[in-house]
Amino acid sequence: MDGEKTKLGNGPDEGADGEMAPLKGDVIVLKSMDTEDIPEREQWSSKSDFLFSCIGYSIGLGNVWRFPYLCYANGGGRIDTRGGLLNIIITVVIVIVIVIVIVIVIVIVIVIVIVIVIVIVIVIVIVIVIVIVTIPIFF
Repeated sequence: MDGEKTKLGNGPDEGADGEMAPLKGDVIVLKSMDTEDIPEREQWSSKSDFLFSCIGYSIGLGNVWRFPYLCYANGGGRIDTRGGLLNIIITVVIVIVIVIVIVIVIVIVIVIVIVIVIVIVIVIVIVIVIVIVTIPIFF
């Protein structure tokens, strides 16, 4: 088997006598796929949509909703002054960061709702204009 060469059908990598032709360099020839059978993939409209979807998927609304309860249940509602000024500063910074994140999320939700309302209004106006323009044609 060491001295024999494998014979294949008439493919692009074969010589005239049906033996495997050597590859030239690192180039490999692949058959092209029929792109008509492959459905077009959906894409994100922007990078921020992808980022917020990943954050929402990884954190989840349930965890955000449950967080204040867990803080209360584990004594997170009081500031421990025995640890000194550093613990107070860390606690205040954490509370400020949490408030900022919550405000950012609320602002993003409000902006999304406003954009959706604007798009709906624009679509309604376009439909009304099209109806007003096309009605005289029929009469």
